[in-house]
Amino acid sequence: DSGNETVQRWRLGELKVIVDFLMPPAPEQAAAMRVQKLESDFGAIVTPGLELAFDERTLVELDGHSLNGERVRRTAPVCGPAAFVVLKALAFADRGEPKDAYDLVYVIRHTPRRGRAIAERLATHAERHASIVQRALRLLVRDFDGPDGLGPTRAAGFAIAEPAAPGELDEAAADAQGYVDDILRAAGGLRLAAEDQA
Repeated sequence: DSGNETVQRWRLGELKVIVDFLMPPAPEQAAAMRVQKLESDFGAIVTPGLELAFDERTLVELDGHSLNGERVRRTAPVCGPAAFVVLKALAFADRGEPKDAYDLVYVIRHTPRRGRAIAERLATHAERHASIVQRALRLLVRDFDGPDGLGPTRAAGFAIAEPAAPGELDEAAADAQGYVDDILRAAGGLRLAAEDQA
């Protein structure tokens, strides 16, 4: 936080959990606006592409304990994999955080039918949100252009903090690039449209 006001962030006591509130950009909102103040002490991070998360919701059953220790089981909607890939591609392009690259690759790896399934959903999203989907694809092309690219190397470095063997990071980076490339190849015409606009 570095002394900056963070009206978009909520904390509960001394817990090491931070919740950031997000909202999609409002029509006519300045592109440079990062935080929308909603009340004097409450705001949300303006997140382009967030509307895709509401269009592609997946229900997940959570079973565990509340922050107060009570046993609880709930079904919660979460962002589907294609919307998640778009949001993480945009986040990684903005911040360059290794965790964003890792999260993106993790979701691709663990989505049934991987690149093909995500590309099919991206095509559906592009029917309503073509510019944001194509922007995300352009960024994936740029940031995951080879195993030594920024995205693959940061994803690998996050996954393997201390390599056990020589070449382990290179292998993980090649895998990361391959997973993203599967989406880009499966996206076909969407990818070509994105590259034409670059």
